[in-house]
Amino acid sequence: MDKKLKSILKSQIESYLQKTPHASDGKIIKWLYIGAVPGPDTLNAIKKESLRSFVVYQKKKFAMHGFCADHLKGNGRPSVPGRKIAQVKRLMNNKERRSTRSVSKRVGVSQTSVVRIMKKYGYKAYHKYKVQKMSDEHKERRVECARMFLSVYGRRVRNDRKWGKIINTDFSAKITTFATRNSKNDVIWSLSRESAGDMLDAPEEKFTKGHMIWGGVSYRGLVPRTAPIFAGDLYNEYEPKPKTINSIMYADMIKEKAGPAVLEVYPDGSGVFQDDGATIHRAEVSLRAVEETFTSRVDHTTQAPKMADVWPIENVWSILKGKVAEKECSNDQQLKKAIIAAWREIDDDKALCRHLMASLPHRLQAVIDKEGRQIQKEDY
Repeated sequence: MDKKLKSILKSQIESYLQKTPHASDGKIIKWLYIGAVPGPDTLNAIKKESLRSFVVYQKKKFAMHGFCADHLKGNGRPSVPGRKIAQVKRLMNNKERRSTRSVSKRVGVSQTSVVRIMKKYGYKAYHKYKVQKMSDEHKERRVECARMFLSVYGRRVRNDRKWGKIINTDFSAKITTFATRNSKNDVIWSLSRESAGDMLDAPEEKFTKGHMIWGGVSYRGLVPRTAPIFAGDLYNEYEPKPKTINSIMYADMIKEKAGPAVLEVYPDGSGVFQDDGATIHRAEVSLRAVEETFTSRVDHTTQAPKMADVWPIENVWSILKGKVAEKECSNDQQLKKAIIAAWREIDDDKALCRHLMASLPHRLQAVIDKEGRQIQKEDY
């Protein structure tokens, strides 16, 4: 319905209501078809539901104000008083576990009005981030660590500078054949449950199969280049097989697998090895293996715990899991091939690896700016 037609119908409805203010919706619509200026042909082109809702809308305005003028906005209800608007903002602004429903009941306005008020004054509903649980001591150590790195390694990241030599390494979480399911977004649009059939099944394994891998990211690409080191392959080299990776296995991996892989990327031996503060990384046998294998390493005593939001290897795991999930692997062999293919694809994207490492000084500065709190992408 265009503006010109709306204006004509408003004046027609207003003139009719002035004579018969208590006329029903049906009588007004019938009169419009008979005596309105646009004529029945024009009105027939408008959906009946739209015309009826328009008439109801104008009746409300007429009942409240006595006229249906073009400049009159709203649906005829009185506006929310400023006192209640201030109360809504005070109750909603930066409050945890505060629903629009509870606030609407408390203030005495509709739930829709609460949402409208918040949006009108520039508020937005933000979802919470998943963050690491940190104490004040953790935050202080994170700030100290960030300042140390910026002081020692500087703020510029280039191939021939210190940041360009660091290899950030870690073990991933288990990468499984079934991607993590988001129950809110994982929906099927269908006419009925029966017509959707098997598409509504969300298969889950009681004991999910998967692979935990080890690898690193540097300014020159991933380490190792061709494929990550699979924890399952490490297990198979030991008898009896341990329940999990221990410091002896980690030390052997450093000497026999990680060392040669780093030399392949940094043949001149200039690579600077870095791992986190996990228990197996800080065992005496592990520290000795790292010292014997690499000429340079990031001093483990100066590193702070809870730095997963800073090191880009976590971004690599996220990207890799996304690529593997697209393959929809049905068995362990397919999963392993998909992981290797995704690893090589990320390594081929040298610009991505450089971008991740180049963001390190910005991430560290963000940790300082936020006084040690968890950082997000928008912070750097």
